[in-house]
Amino acid sequence: MDSDTIVLQIIGLVGQLTATQHTKSPDEAKIGVKSETVLASPQETVYGWRESLVPLDQELNRFAQARDLVVDAIDAYMQTATSEIKSRRNQLLPISRLPPEIYSLIFELVDRVDPLDLSRWQISQVSKRWREIALNTPRMWARIDGSPLGLTKICVSRSKGALLMIDSSDRKPYDIDSNFDDDFSDISSELCTAEEMFEDQMTALGPHIHRWRSLILENVRASVFWPLLGVPAPYLEKLNIYLEAHDPDEPPQLPHDLFDGVVPHLRYLHLERVFIPLTSSIYAGLTELAIKFVDFSPFTTEKFLDVLRSCPLLESLQLRQVHMTTSTFKSHPFIDLPRLSSLSLGDLPSRAIHNILATICSPSLKYLLAEGGLDVSEPLISAFPFNTSANFRQMLRALPVDGLRFTFSEPSPTPPSDMHCICTAGEASGSDILSLRLEFTSLPHDSLASNLFGYLRQNLLYPKLRSLSMTGLTQRCSNTSEFAELLGDLPKLQHLKLVSCEPSFISILGATSDQCLCPQLTELSIYRCLIDGESLVDLAESRRALAQTMGDGGAVGLHTLSFIGRLFDRNTESRLEEIIPVTRFGGDLPEWAFRALM
Repeated sequence: MDSDTIVLQIIGLVGQLTATQHTKSPDEAKIGVKSETVLASPQETVYGWRESLVPLDQELNRFAQARDLVVDAIDAYMQTATSEIKSRRNQLLPISRLPPEIYSLIFELVDRVDPLDLSRWQISQVSKRWREIALNTPRMWARIDGSPLGLTKICVSRSKGALLMIDSSDRKPYDIDSNFDDDFSDISSELCTAEEMFEDQMTALGPHIHRWRSLILENVRASVFWPLLGVPAPYLEKLNIYLEAHDPDEPPQLPHDLFDGVVPHLRYLHLERVFIPLTSSIYAGLTELAIKFVDFSPFTTEKFLDVLRSCPLLESLQLRQVHMTTSTFKSHPFIDLPRLSSLSLGDLPSRAIHNILATICSPSLKYLLAEGGLDVSEPLISAFPFNTSANFRQMLRALPVDGLRFTFSEPSPTPPSDMHCICTAGEASGSDILSLRLEFTSLPHDSLASNLFGYLRQNLLYPKLRSLSMTGLTQRCSNTSEFAELLGDLPKLQHLKLVSCEPSFISILGATSDQCLCPQLTELSIYRCLIDGESLVDLAESRRALAQTMGDGGAVGLHTLSFIGRLFDRNTESRLEEIIPVTRFGGDLPEWAFRALM
């Protein structure tokens, strides 16, 4: 029996029941069966009774089927109506009236903000309209991560002519099936090694090198990527290649240059443990260059200076543990780098640092880091061309100093010939606070810091300095009169930190009627210094008395004292608390906690 017949029967039955509802007893009205029909033959056999109930059972089954069909029909109608209402409501929303161009921009931004999820694939499944817009937004598919070859092919196809941004370091398994997107069928989600993945992807990406915009390679050695990158990349702007420490790279022995030497738009180059000869044309025209842990022994510092000459628009230079052959410095024509704002020379030989700093001219420099090894007979100042380059002195004086730090260390079992010094200056943290930080630790010989404060005053003096930190200051490094002369040239100093310094360098901060070093000093931090409490009380009291005498516009008293080390007695702490509004006292800390505090 079809559904239409059942529906008609239900309608007829309902009409019949309605017509006889008021003339029959309740028993007679039940499902249209007369009561006397059921009770007419009490003498019938059991089998007769059963046979007489068969029509009734069949009729009940028909009613049950009809009921189910009606319920299903109502549910289907409700779902259709609800969906239509939602669709009409969505059409009334302001976002539904946006033109496709706005949708495209939104889709691109969503994928750019969170590129690690499946947002672009999900967006293309929201609705027919969204899918059509997504598939016609090429830049949305231009980001190629370390995904399986099948997905790479899909992205390359959908990106059409957009410039590709390739990042093989973003490798993750995709848990997707063909129900998510019809194009996902037969795509493997298994991960392989970085080199295998790159070689696999290059079957799809290789023919499109002419529209690469950026390339990031992780743990792909030159012997693997070099043969695959031998054709021009005219639109490549960013190249970042790095290896893990356990996977060393050997210099490639190939006849052609990387990208056949044709990368006219390359501006950003980062190399880590990857050797690309300094003769390569990819070093020309850069605005940002970073090289870490690379052995350029076949080349000299002078050759690297030639690289800098080919980058007149360079804005950022970072070298760390880069080994080059160095020689006695010879005068070279200055390299004018008017846009260079950040210069970091980490763990280089002092001679290489000297040669680079003596040659470049960077009036826009805002950050400087120089870290290198010193020979036993070399003083600190030998790494910096104070006496040979007026440009260097002018460059340092123009720095908007955020931090300047010198570190002298002799970490065991490093021999004295491997002494290190660190100098940092500039707005590395983006802060406007001007500060100077000097550290002296385990000096092997007095000459290392000879005339240091004199050179600081002559060449690195920043009158607007706000903060100064000294570590390990002893009579062996300097004397109190030299230190006092340095502080006398810092009238704006507000915060002074002294760590593991001899008490005599702290006592000179006491004020007299005719002298007060650093009159604007409000915060004093003393860590692990063997100064007695009475001397510290006298220092604080003298500065407060002078401030009260001079009034506004003159010297100011200490506002904050932080002391870590041997604790004072309670009477001394109480006297310091009466003089200084904010005081913090703490016992000595474990070495790890103390280093964290520093």
